[in-house]
Amino acid sequence: MNEYFKSNKFKHILHKYEELCKENGSSFLDSEELADIAEYYHLTGKEEEARAAATYAVNVFPGATAPLCFLARTALFVDKDPVKAELLAEEIIDKTDLDYYYLIAEIMMMQNRHEEANKYLSEHFDEIATDEQQDYIFDVASLFCDYGLVELAQKWLSEYEDTEAKDYKELKAKILLWTGKSNESEDVLNELIDSNPYSTTYWNELAECHFIRGEYNESITASEYALAINPEDEDALLNKANALYSIGNGDEAINYYKRFQKVTVGARQNFVNITIADIYLNQKKVEEAFKYFTKAIENSEAKEETYIQMAISLMGNGYMSDAYKLFSANLQRVSEDWNIGYAYYARCCYELGLMDEYNRILGIAIKKNLVETKDLLADLYPEDSKPEQYPLLTPTPRKGKADNNTLPF
Repeated sequence: MNEYFKSNKFKHILHKYEELCKENGSSFLDSEELADIAEYYHLTGKEEEARAAATYAVNVFPGATAPLCFLARTALFVDKDPVKAELLAEEIIDKTDLDYYYLIAEIMMMQNRHEEANKYLSEHFDEIATDEQQDYIFDVASLFCDYGLVELAQKWLSEYEDTEAKDYKELKAKILLWTGKSNESEDVLNELIDSNPYSTTYWNELAECHFIRGEYNESITASEYALAINPEDEDALLNKANALYSIGNGDEAINYYKRFQKVTVGARQNFVNITIADIYLNQKKVEEAFKYFTKAIENSEAKEETYIQMAISLMGNGYMSDAYKLFSANLQRVSEDWNIGYAYYARCCYELGLMDEYNRILGIAIKKNLVETKDLLADLYPEDSKPEQYPLLTPTPRKGKADNNTLPF
């Protein structure tokens, strides 16, 4: 969570707002402070309170940028409603505010209109005050990086002049990692660590760099440096848990996942329940696994997506029939932009001998996620074939149907 939300200054602002809600206070809060409160509630999983705070801000300050940006992003990411997001964005009075530009670009990116977003942001560059243009360049590069559009991020960052700035090097390290240049990313991170060895952010990013390269022990070591600085650092606890999970140390991984859950809130607290359940299932501790699967589903605001993650775990642990039921029931309910699980579903059909359904789902999997399709199905086809060719080829015959294991509840 943003360090600002842990500060005494923010706690004082939050207290004033809570007193206002109880009608016990008469303090003045501006639109940006109310937007911060909305963001805090969102991060702590209190969506209803978050919307209420932002809506109150808009009622008191009609057309204010910060709370309308919050409500628009809520419509975009939580409600999956870009039309509603656009309508809220149009209520913003100051359409020269940089945050307005960034919001419109985000709406485009969420609709896969990436080049249009880039063109839009480029067209507004000359409207930016000269002394703000470098900040604008950096913000746009960061925005594209956040969306995984690293080529566009790199294009914008190349226009940034202060290449010795800490922020520049931090973003450069991320882009290098995203583009597969992990060795160069590590060099930049080590340079940053030399300049500030007490930054948990740098150690955590180094841990992620090692993790992506499959250097799990080195990732654990980097995470331990971060935890020595701050034993409750969320990212460090999660990074170490993931690395322990990857080397098969399930018991210690669970320990760190649970420590992570104690210090985080909201969706981040819940999503690791599936991983904990997966470890227990792998250890044949079925009742414990079921307890954490249940927690994950009960606390999820996107239950279909959680069921799909559960199905992936079940499939990986040999419960093909149960996984198949969850895939077939939930993949048809997710939003159009959801792209995880289709190749897993196809593999389930293959293992269960449901070849007509396999062929139908294969086509969807290819359209949705080529990387997942190749990862899950490449071994069924000739070595040099591409996923787009799979429908034209005959998959390797099964040696036998998958065991019809089902969970005992």
